[in-house]
Amino acid sequence: MDIESKQALAMLVTTDGTHDSRIFPELLEKAENKGKVSKVYANGAFDSSKVYELLEEKRIEAATKPCSNGRLDTPSETRRRVVTEYKRLGHK
Repeated sequence: MDIESKQALAMLVTTDGTHDSRIFPELLEKAENKGKVSKVYANGAFDSSKVYELLEEKRIEAATKPCSNGRLDTPSETRRRVVTEYKRLGHK
C-alpha cells in the first residue's frame, strides 16, 4: 500500500493452503516494480524469519506484528528484537 495515495501496490490471491509468508517475496517484488519500498507494514501472517531476512537483505524496515506465540530462537536478529519488545509490552 502506498501510504500517500492509499493505493495497493501489489496483490495476490491464493488458496487456503498457501501461507502468506510464502508469497511475500513475489508481493515485495511487485511493489518494488512500482517504486522504492522503504517500509513494509504487515500483519502476523507475515511474521516469519524468511520475511524479516529478506527485508534486512534489502534494507527495508519491517513493521510487522509478531504472532502471539512468536519465538526468540529465530535466525533474524530484527525479528528477535521485535518479538522481545512485543512481549515486554505485555502482549500475548
